[in-house]
Amino acid sequence: MKKIEKIKQVREKYKRCMFFGGFLLVLIAIGGCGNAVEAGTTIPSEEKEQIREMEEENLQAATQEEPQEETQEEPGEEAQREPWPEAPILTCTVWEDNRFDEDGTLLAEGTLSYFEMSARGYESAAAAVEAFFRSQEDDFEKNMDLLEEYGQDTYITSQEEDWLEFYPYYSRQDWEITRADAGIISFCGRFSEYFGGAHDQRWTSGVTFDAKTGKELRFLDLAKDQEKFLEETLNVCLEAAEEKREDYNFFPDYEEVIRSRWQEEPEWYLDGSGITVLFSPYEIAPFASGTVRLHLPYQEFGEYLLPEYAMGASEGMALLPENEEVRIEMGYDRLVSSYLLQRTDGRSFLLFDGDMASEDYVTYIYEVTDGKRVKTWESDVTTRIRQGSVTPQGSLELGLRLDVLGTHMTYGHFQITEEGTVEEEGAWYSLERETILTTVRELPVLVAGEEKTLSAGSRLLITGTDRKGIMGYIDTASGEEGEIHYTLSEEGRPVYIEGVEETQYFEDLPYAG
Repeated sequence: MKKIEKIKQVREKYKRCMFFGGFLLVLIAIGGCGNAVEAGTTIPSEEKEQIREMEEENLQAATQEEPQEETQEEPGEEAQREPWPEAPILTCTVWEDNRFDEDGTLLAEGTLSYFEMSARGYESAAAAVEAFFRSQEDDFEKNMDLLEEYGQDTYITSQEEDWLEFYPYYSRQDWEITRADAGIISFCGRFSEYFGGAHDQRWTSGVTFDAKTGKELRFLDLAKDQEKFLEETLNVCLEAAEEKREDYNFFPDYEEVIRSRWQEEPEWYLDGSGITVLFSPYEIAPFASGTVRLHLPYQEFGEYLLPEYAMGASEGMALLPENEEVRIEMGYDRLVSSYLLQRTDGRSFLLFDGDMASEDYVTYIYEVTDGKRVKTWESDVTTRIRQGSVTPQGSLELGLRLDVLGTHMTYGHFQITEEGTVEEEGAWYSLERETILTTVRELPVLVAGEEKTLSAGSRLLITGTDRKGIMGYIDTASGEEGEIHYTLSEEGRPVYIEGVEETQYFEDLPYAG
């Protein structure tokens, strides 16, 4: 039966690799193509002949070895897909922490996204993920205390010295799932902090856990042949760096830095098609180049990777890296937030945002079956997927533009349906960034369902919206929560509050665009 299994494997590799355009490069490892078939190639004639001979030689033997009970199949009935193991359940929460002076001035602001995990059979990994994000939360709180202290001192100085303009300090820790299945739970974290000065400080980090044991994995833990794994991944990384060298304006010693990382421990995470190695600003390139991501495809070193960490054998989700061929194939200037979802019933979906360099994002969902793609959903308004919000269970946050009271982008929770479309999970939308507005005239509001008027000079933190005419706020002086009710003109602008344009109520409305 080994020869028959070989035939099935080669056929499956061939069939799965007949995928459209540039998605081949990112889905070969996901679909189980392994190392034998490269993107865009066909099976050599010698191998086809070998398959034919093996089929003829083993057809009779196979029948004799494993007699199967005959079953009648209904006309047109398709074979059921083999169910995949269930993936762990992960949920993301974004925690916002704002610190104010007594006069209501924002001194420091912070956001932290963290994940909780649960599912039968993944208790050890759930405990490890919980412990990790609890430590992140502890560090974040300590950092916010420092930011508040420093912000307070700088704010007082700015009040005494006319030359010093005060800007709130901030700390942002944004984590996203890059891969979550029965083998691997991997995250990427993006950090930025501002303690004053010309610009903030930024860095990127990765953390990966074994989904069964909960062990936090080091780079060499992925390998079954550590020496070969190190050699091959280093070579692939250096080749990827050479391709990006001029675009990112690498420092002259970038190769030396990369080699030194391989002697220690590179910063990395796993996604849907390989390992992504991270270099924060100033490591191998200047601050203006941002974080440098060097992608190492699974097919380049898959033979040295432990099989339990291979991609594509279970339900789950994975981030797909940037791919130039995909962008060209789909006809967009940019493709962002691309994900692959694999469901327990064997169905696979691609989610991605397309942009024509105007930030008018459109979100698409495609189902991938036998190497073919079928579009199941396309947003009819400007939307984009919130980074880190996609889970193995097909829930996600979509951003929708809403230019009301200084709010540019709002985020709501959605679920992918059986038909591959999306449906809203809740009626309340969070904001991309909470905004503080100062009133310049009396403002009508609702507090606990009762009408009330706020005086001029009130400072209000805008917290969320139902996108149908209500914006939530918190009075920064009293802590009182309430609602501002608005109406839109037929064209969407201007926005009115009891018949008066919104611009007449506030000192400034900081629209993002």
